[in-house]
Amino acid sequence: MTKPILVTAIFMVLMTTTVALLAATASTDSSSNERATVEFPEPVRLRGVFLHGQYRVEHDEDRMAKGEDCTYIYNRKGTLVVSFHCIPVRRPKASRFLVVVNRELSTTSAPEIKELQFSGSTEAHRIP
Repeated sequence: MTKPILVTAIFMVLMTTTVALLAATASTDSSSNERATVEFPEPVRLRGVFLHGQYRVEHDEDRMAKGEDCTYIYNRKGTLVVSFHCIPVRRPKASRFLVVVNRELSTTSAPEIKELQFSGSTEAHRIP
């Protein structure tokens, strides 16, 4: 493979899936709930909803066990923006709140959130 093609291939892989470490604070309020406040400085998509600015992310293990929506995203006013039933995935322990996004090569579309992981947790929450 020639050098320009190799560089282009590496760039495309990096642009397809990127882990974004966003400015966030996280706290756990009980063994079954996780919460974090996160700032999206640039627009991102989550299940068809565009997020930009500050949001509160909550995950509830009890609701997940019941098959209900377990992950909730609230805006600064406390209004529910989007919720979903996540897919738990084992990951190395996170030192901060992590957001995995899929960056498409299109310049007209915002990156799509694929996974969330709370600080101190070894479980990520994949978006279906």
